[in-house]
Amino acid sequence: MNADSGALPVITRRNVTAAELESLRGLLRGVGSDAGLSAQRTEELTLAVNEAVTNAIQHAHGRADVFISRDERERAIVVEIVDAGGGIPSGVTGQRPAPVEIGGRGLFLVRLLCDRVDIDTGAGGTRVRLVMALG
Repeated sequence: MNADSGALPVITRRNVTAAELESLRGLLRGVGSDAGLSAQRTEELTLAVNEAVTNAIQHAHGRADVFISRDERERAIVVEIVDAGGGIPSGVTGQRPAPVEIGGRGLFLVRLLCDRVDIDTGAGGTRVRLVMALG
């Protein structure tokens, strides 16, 4: 596929675990490149998705579902990470943690790297929607 070939079908990866993160990163690099993202933007998307999926794996039963698509209306690659955990605690904001903090940088990095981040969280799980503009 090249940047002019139209819509990307939704790519679904169910029950992604830590063992599958490397192959997921490879898939994202291919999707970003095929969609016409620069090498830097492709790496930023890959890192953001890796952080969001890693958070889900660590905090929500060791797995997450990942949906990758191209939204023509937004002219963007959209990645949704869905887990069945207990939700993100209210004190977790995604703001920059203090330099002495260990951990807590995942959501901060995700928000820094992506053009838009939408989070829907509750007792039944969390859906993180990452948007990376193509142009």
